[in-house]
Amino acid sequence: EFLLPKNYINIELTSPIAYFDPHHANLTYMFSAVFMDELNEYLYDAELAGIDCSLYATFSGVILTVSGYSDKQREVLDKIMDKLTSFNVDAVRFQRLKERFTKDLKNFECEQPHHQSKIYARNLLYEKIWNFDELIDVLPDLSIEALKNFIPTFFGSIHVECLVYGNCTASLALSLYTSVVDKLKNDLNAKCVLPSQMTRMREVELTDSYSLYVRTNSIHKSSSIYNIYQCGMQSTKQNMLLELFCQIIDERVFTQLRTKEQLGYIVGSGVRSSNGTLGIAFTVQSDKKPEFLDKRIENFIHDMAGTLEAMDKTEFNQHVEALAKNILEKPKRMSQRNSKYWSEIWNKQFNFDRDEVEVACLKSLCKDDVISFYTHHIASTESRKKLSCHVVSTCEKDAEENDSSTTAEELSVEKSSPDTHLITNVTSFKATLPLFPLLQPFVHPEVFKRPNSSKSADVAES
Repeated sequence: EFLLPKNYINIELTSPIAYFDPHHANLTYMFSAVFMDELNEYLYDAELAGIDCSLYATFSGVILTVSGYSDKQREVLDKIMDKLTSFNVDAVRFQRLKERFTKDLKNFECEQPHHQSKIYARNLLYEKIWNFDELIDVLPDLSIEALKNFIPTFFGSIHVECLVYGNCTASLALSLYTSVVDKLKNDLNAKCVLPSQMTRMREVELTDSYSLYVRTNSIHKSSSIYNIYQCGMQSTKQNMLLELFCQIIDERVFTQLRTKEQLGYIVGSGVRSSNGTLGIAFTVQSDKKPEFLDKRIENFIHDMAGTLEAMDKTEFNQHVEALAKNILEKPKRMSQRNSKYWSEIWNKQFNFDRDEVEVACLKSLCKDDVISFYTHHIASTESRKKLSCHVVSTCEKDAEENDSSTTAEELSVEKSSPDTHLITNVTSFKATLPLFPLLQPFVHPEVFKRPNSSKSADVAES
């Protein structure tokens, strides 16, 4: 497609202990950080030759990527695997990187409020996730001895998935995958993960029409709000209904909330796709109080009913065509195409024709479909499921700032209504709620197996 002598190799190494508890989560991160630091000297020469490499931690393990010119890529991958299977932790590197990791965890309060509110929402909705306080509490247990003991255990039971995309034949892609697996088996005595151990992250399903979580921040003068309206499980039709609705409101959100009402410089909305679920999210960072911002977002959502009803067929079709054109736009770089393919594998959907499938569905939708979707999932206080995360600034402001940022309307907003479920304990909140089921693959990976191959990667795309 791109006619370039380049390859993208993506390898996911999944281990059941990678995110078992906060201590193991810290160990997984430190392993990836120390190993990449060890590789820096070698990778400098590789980068000069046009080959990049990275290893980073995830909730399920680590992902290794090698990209660039394909001519010497196999040699680079073999060298990385040699170092990986014989890796010895350097004490000086470990201590330096641990100090940096500790500083990053403790500096969460210094992050921008809109970023903090998104992290709090993630902590509330993910089935199992360790917050920064939990990770910091177990830092005393993070030692070089613990990391040395962790590495063989991590590789003792492992699952490998690989995507090779670019200037590569199917047989060469399979050879690359096989060399990685054989290296892990022979040098680290790695065993396959049991199917029952291949657990994936699931999302909490909200049951109340409005759940509110409030945190304070003493560093920044700005507050923030992050509203999520859950829209159920991902499916072709649901995906397109949500994306089309976001396409319709995108410019209006900016014009109304930022330009006209001047709520703040950071104002936006968009699709929230996470762990097989869908939702629409509104973000505002402002000097105004989150309760007031929430009211303005709700007013905007309410006013959209009239906008949708008044929209004629021509305008509706323009939005459909604009979204279809955006979806079908061909990637301009190989890296973008690789990311599309890898996303399908990493999310276990394997819908490599997603763009064409979803656009076909998009063009079958009508205005009434969007209105029904909007009413049920976003507008109706009886059927919708809303989570609002507020980060309230407790930083003292100058008198002029207080006068200019606080209005009579803002001061009159009540902190919560009688129907609000105020979240005071995250663990207790999640314990009372059901979980969304795991999203099943759009196409089963068995479909991609070559009938005459005795060995096969989980998925090979080249």
